[in-house]
Amino acid sequence: MTPARSLFQEIRLWLLAVIVLLGVGGIVVSASSKSANGVKLVASRSRPVRDDVTISGCSYEPLSMWAAATLTVVNHGQKLSDYLITVDFENSKGAQLGSDGSATAASVGVGKRASVAAGATLTAAPDKVVCKIASVERSAS
Repeated sequence: MTPARSLFQEIRLWLLAVIVLLGVGGIVVSASSKSANGVKLVASRSRPVRDDVTISGCSYEPLSMWAAATLTVVNHGQKLSDYLITVDFENSKGAQLGSDGSATAASVGVGKRASVAAGATLTAAPDKVVCKIASVERSAS
């Protein structure tokens, strides 16, 4: 991956996040809480929204210092939903390696699956990159 492409991908992710945030107005219909490990949850009636998102891939490009997480979103809610997901990129000792990566999944139907990516340029070269979901927010589309 070239540095120019990494910058383009980062800009594209931020623009998509801003569009979704403006579109939904930041209103989350469900109640928010924090789990024991500090992950922000937006609860649905049947299960925590955190269960809707899994990390299906985690990669790092040393030349550009770009880390990326591939995420799978399955809407277990009861309505067509938008998701805002934040991913932390850490080294093998748990130290954060720069800014969080954000991803959005728009208009995911009930029971439907979407694949999205979150990425960030790291501030330090890691021994290993570990991708962790920091927060998940779901709102009605």
